[in-house]
Amino acid sequence: MPDILKKAENCARPVIESMGFEWVGVDYGREDGLMCLTYYIYSEQGVNIDDCERVSRAIEPVLDENDPTGGAQYCLCVSSPGERPFQNQRDFERNIGRPVQAELNSPQKGKKKKFTGTLLAFDSSMVIIEGRKEKYELARAEIKTIRPYIGP
Repeated sequence: MPDILKKAENCARPVIESMGFEWVGVDYGREDGLMCLTYYIYSEQGVNIDDCERVSRAIEPVLDENDPTGGAQYCLCVSSPGERPFQNQRDFERNIGRPVQAELNSPQKGKKKKFTGTLLAFDSSMVIIEGRKEKYELARAEIKTIRPYIGP
């Protein structure tokens, strides 16, 4: 599967970036019984359904020509990152000052396993989240997932 993801990135990323969107990533996996190639894009102005449709139409011919799945059938999806877990440094940078939720590998800080609040800062070893009542300094090695929080 890493080959499929690399091929999928190599053929679509230049098209996506030439359209003024930031490349976030690509996933390939089963969704509702179908294999899906899902591209994630970002824009400071936000990403709407029309943007996703334009990008999908632009990359479809490139994917057809380069066949990253080696002939396997798949559905093509284009999406904003939404609540997708952070996967790289840029995901953290993009979310400074925004609500996030971190889930730890094991409970800490009085038996808590999930921490929700504003992402204040991060480095290679630590993430700082400001909750409603206190700041949490969480070791990155202890974080199972961290993602944007779109809550109630």
